[in-house]
Order: sequence, then structure tokens, then C-alpha cells
Amino acid sequence: VKQAEDGDALILRFFDAHGSRARSTFRFGLDIDDVAETDLLEEQPWPVEMSERRSFSVRGKPYEIKTVRLNVAKNTG
Repeated sequence: VKQAEDGDALILRFFDAHGSRARSTFRFGLDIDDVAETDLLEEQPWPVEMSERRSFSVRGKPYEIKTVRLNVAKNTG
């Protein structure tokens, strides 16, 4: 987890180390305004559907590195 290069968003980077297709679900203690997958340079975002304001899931290919951009809600408290 790190701060985005171009703003206040958070970048979450993870990968599949087991060589399987899988769905990864993430849950946070903060409300999230939106989530987008990006490339490794944190560019070319495409939206990720959120199941709630605090969770989302993404699918991955074997050994794939995923980069996800999270915009945390400003009014979370």
C-alpha cells in the first residue's frame, strides 16, 4: 500500500504467488468513494465494481500482478 503518485488516492499492489485464477476480496475500515484497476504505472484506470462502501473484489490470472487505486471518502471518521 502506498500513496498514488498523482494525488491523495491509495495504491494497493498484490499478486498471485500460487499460479491459480482467483477472486480476491478486500475489506477496509474506511468508506471508499471509488476503486479502479490500473497498470503498473498507475495509469489507464478502469472501474472496479464495489459490493459495499468498504469492500470490493477483483479477479486475477495466474502469477498476475494487480494494481488497484482507491479513493477514500473524505468524510470517513
